[in-house]
Amino acid sequence: MKTITQDNFKLESTTYLLQALAAMGEILQGTLDGMGREFILPAVSNPNYLPALAQLTSTFNLSVTEQKILLLCVGCELDTDFEDLCASLNGNPELNYPTFNLALSIFPDFYLDLLDPQSPLQRNQIISVGEGNLISCPVKVNRKILHYLLGQTSIDPELTSRIKEIDLNFATAHLSESHLQITRQIELLLQLADPTPLIHLCGTAKEILLNLAKSVAYQIGVKLYYTTVSLLPTNPEVLDEFMFRWRRETYLSRCLLLLDCENLGAIDPSEQKTLFQFLSNIAVPIIVTSDNRLPGFGDSLTTIDVSPLTPVEQRKIWMGLMGDRASLLNGEIDSLVTNFQLTPSGISNAAFCALSSVEEPEDPIALSSALWNACRTQARPSLDNYAQRIDAKATWNDLILPEKQKQILKEMVAEVRQRTQVYEKWGFGSKNNRGLGTSALFAGVPGTGKTMAAEVIAGELNLDVYRIDLSATVSKYIGETEKNLAKLFDAAEIGGVILLFDEGDSLFGKRSEVKDSKDRYANMEVSYLLQRLETYSGLSIITTNIKDALDTAFMRRLRFIVEFPFPEEEQRALIWRRVFPVGVLDIDESRDFEKLARLNVAGGNIKSIALRAAFLAAEEGKKIQMIHLLKAAESEYIKMECTLTEAEIYGWV
Repeated sequence: MKTITQDNFKLESTTYLLQALAAMGEILQGTLDGMGREFILPAVSNPNYLPALAQLTSTFNLSVTEQKILLLCVGCELDTDFEDLCASLNGNPELNYPTFNLALSIFPDFYLDLLDPQSPLQRNQIISVGEGNLISCPVKVNRKILHYLLGQTSIDPELTSRIKEIDLNFATAHLSESHLQITRQIELLLQLADPTPLIHLCGTAKEILLNLAKSVAYQIGVKLYYTTVSLLPTNPEVLDEFMFRWRRETYLSRCLLLLDCENLGAIDPSEQKTLFQFLSNIAVPIIVTSDNRLPGFGDSLTTIDVSPLTPVEQRKIWMGLMGDRASLLNGEIDSLVTNFQLTPSGISNAAFCALSSVEEPEDPIALSSALWNACRTQARPSLDNYAQRIDAKATWNDLILPEKQKQILKEMVAEVRQRTQVYEKWGFGSKNNRGLGTSALFAGVPGTGKTMAAEVIAGELNLDVYRIDLSATVSKYIGETEKNLAKLFDAAEIGGVILLFDEGDSLFGKRSEVKDSKDRYANMEVSYLLQRLETYSGLSIITTNIKDALDTAFMRRLRFIVEFPFPEEEQRALIWRRVFPVGVLDIDESRDFEKLARLNVAGGNIKSIALRAAFLAAEEGKKIQMIHLLKAAESEYIKMECTLTEAEIYGWV
């Protein structure tokens, strides 16, 4: 059937319906006058544009008698003359409505199967039968059907609380060639598959999955509606009614449903049962999307794996958006592709934000910086739900470490910065697609600068660093930890971020001897984590206070191991000198920093003491003096449950 505009469909449908009602009115009047007349439906003016009544008749295979009963009901809804005729034919002014008995008396071709609840009119709720004696109770047209016959294609009001229509504008604008091939595959499945296909799109890029469904709906000329598993009714009877209404909507309005099963692992058992019941019984085409395979459906789902954009596809989009400016960027696009795995619209948004934020778009340095920062911003929302972003302010000058450790950190920076050159241009990545990321262990007692070092690296690389919240990641429920980690790493891949597993020994601990099922599943969690670390393309940093507590297999997979030693007195003096902002001290800096360095504490404790002292001094309206630092040190030692010795504070005040 060719496409037709909403206005034309409404006009065609209304005109045709009025002509059919006129024919039905003549039958009623003729019966009342004792003059039998043959019922003839009006001819369809254009067979390419079927009006609603003709479409309804064809869709539900209605007989001529069923069409006449339907028109009798419709006439009573739209024309008071029909009510008067019914009252006269029933011989009672109060019986001014259609009944099966009335239909039996005026339609010679009436047959008893029309009384069956499984007849097309009743099974599809085209008409409803009132309470009381079956032959004489009122028969009415369903209000949704009435609106449809008048050319109104709005969705069933009973469905609107659970589904929403998706705008198909620019449906194919943001699809790569590989994804367009998937849409063509789905179109073919929808045309040829028997029984009715359930298409399952499996992938982590939700936007791409949605664009695929939009493109399919646009190409085959149907409306697209969206719902999620959580919006499906869990009550079986309500679910059956929902499925019936959606099936009828599919037949009447030419529409397709997109069922989002994202975060399936977080769905409770009742919702999983609902999902199984829905997909097993819906019997009309559905597109299902999820980030993982749906268990328990076997061959009933046609699963298509949808990968993110390849580097070649990303580069092509970037080059198209940047146009002539691409030649000015001196390889910056390659760096963007390597570090950020954005969707097509994400790339488009980043390019637009960057171009609109720089005063001189032709300045390659300013444009490169703007593009990089725009990509960081685009990638953040996908990870903010799973980890805490740290505002990286520390610099190399703030990091007090032996030169050997600093050199290892700089090697890490170089490895991350030169990934495009080594893996792609020099071809090392083609030799092995595993272990291409950079993983490091920072080991040392608390306060020795492990987290600060991660901040310094992030600042040097101009990347975001995210601290992983282990309390939100590790679950006591079997399998949930792996699902949480999968979401975390999938989100991190988009933004090329630095993942910081703080105090990671709780998550990366040694696998134990299997004595019960808990040990077995705990070991599985560690094994899964090792695999994801190895395949993660970015930089992951694990900090630990107890290096020996980590699993040996994990240690073998690390690219870098950095020991953060407890600072010597000379290093502590440097930390003290750099911990204070300019102009806040009232001490003898030539001697008092050497006195402060006698405190046997790590850098984290030094920062804490300095901040405590600052608040004490501010309360007195003074600059920070040694007496304030003494009081702050005493409080810090109490917190540490340590004894502040006389030798450490000798000569302070």
